Parts: sequence; C-alpha cells; structure tokens
Amino acid sequence: MGRCAAEGIKAGREQEVYDELLIAMKLLHGGREKSLNIKAAYLEVATDMLGSLGVIGAALWYWLDPVVSAAIGLVIVPRTASLLRQSGHILLEGSPRDVDLEALRKKLLSVPGVEEVDDMHLWTPTSGVISASVHVGAAADRPREEIARAVRKLFEDDAGAEHATIQIETGPPSECRERGRHP
Repeated sequence: MGRCAAEGIKAGREQEVYDELLIAMKLLHGGREKSLNIKAAYLEVATDMLGSLGVIGAALWYWLDPVVSAAIGLVIVPRTASLLRQSGHILLEGSPRDVDLEALRKKLLSVPGVEEVDDMHLWTPTSGVISASVHVGAAADRPREEIARAVRKLFEDDAGAEHATIQIETGPPSECRERGRHP
C-alpha cells in the first residue's frame, strides 16, 4: 500500500473518531444537568474532541502543538475544580442550593394541622436526588396520616425530595424548642 493510501485511511479513521465523539456528546448532553457522573463524562468527551481537533491542527502547523497542550490543560483545571466542589457538596450531604429552606419552613407551617416545624434537614445523597427529614408538631385533632401526606407532598413539590422522613408529634411544644436548641 502506498503512502497516500495509508494517509487516506488514517484521515478516514480520524473522521470516524470525531464523529463518534460528536455522537457521544449529543447522547450525554441531555443528562448532564441531572447527574454529576454524566456531566463528568460529557466534559471528558468535550475535552477529547478539543484534543482531537488540536492534534489535527498541530499536524498541519507544528508550532500549534504546545499551544494546544496548554489550552487543554487550561480547560481541564477549572472543570476538575468544579466537579470536585460538586462531589464534595454531595459527600458532605450539603443542602440543595436551589431550595429556600426558610420559605419551605413557612409553607410547612401553613399546612392545616401543623403547629410547629423542628429539625428540618434537606440533603443530597447523590446528584439529582434530594432527601428530607423533619419533626412536625401537630394539632391533636388532625389525623397524623393526613398531615404526613401533606408534608410529604410539599417536600416533593417544592423541594424535589424523593424521600422524606416525617416524625409527627402531638401535645405540648417539643422539648428541644423549650431548651432553646432550635429556632
């Protein structure tokens, strides 16, 4: 096989790789906001595509190689910092950033039969999943199941919580509030 034929095969394979990267980016694009893993994969494919384009450019102009290498490094560093920050937030079970906890507490207090909201916690055990727990001081004359159902629905609708643990208490104000441990 002659040199021109070998270069044609090599150029054809580079086009296939580029096409595969484009397909992968299109497949991953929709889920990148819902899952940290998919976001990381999407960013990896995007960086690979930039690297592939850089290699093609460096093959044409030799001086472009160090410029492309530096550019790829500059793209990777902020991406890595962002992914580390987000995964650290998940590992530390941080509260979801887009949920206004005080507004949610006020809405819980507006649920019929809810007299007190204590120990409310929201956290993200994995990307795209929110869990919640709360102690609710309830009126003795309201059915607990009805209150629990309303509180769970509020967590689902307003906070996107897929799982909620609700402890319903009746009677005088909770011991925690009386000792002043919770606002």
